[in-house]
Amino acid sequence: MSTQDTVPLDRLVGNLLGSVPGIAGAVVASSDGLLLSSVGLARDQAERHAAAGISLLALGHAMGGTTGRGSCEQILLRYTRGHLVCMRIQAPAALIVEAEPGANLGAVATAMTQFVTSVGPAFAPELRGGRESG
Repeated sequence: MSTQDTVPLDRLVGNLLGSVPGIAGAVVASSDGLLLSSVGLARDQAERHAAAGISLLALGHAMGGTTGRGSCEQILLRYTRGHLVCMRIQAPAALIVEAEPGANLGAVATAMTQFVTSVGPAFAPELRGGRESG
């Protein structure tokens, strides 16, 4: 039984939010950019993050193919008032985290990687009946 089966996704996202100081919000998005879960953000903002995060990862994936660097696993956007970090969860989903300007991005990335590792198997297409292709 996976972590996804035993603990609701919203609670896992909430745990991520509380795991590192400076994480302002977190979103889990499906491969088509739909919001699956969010904590710390208004619903409309979370929906925009979901759509934009998946789009950014798709663009990164396309660039990886063009450059021969492989698939895109993570994208970091650094703004004057914070950061947005997008990380792929398996092939069909993504985790998008909004972080404050002073956040330790190494700690944020580590917490995100732990989250992705723990919930990733629940997003594998074969566990969901193979409905999505990689």
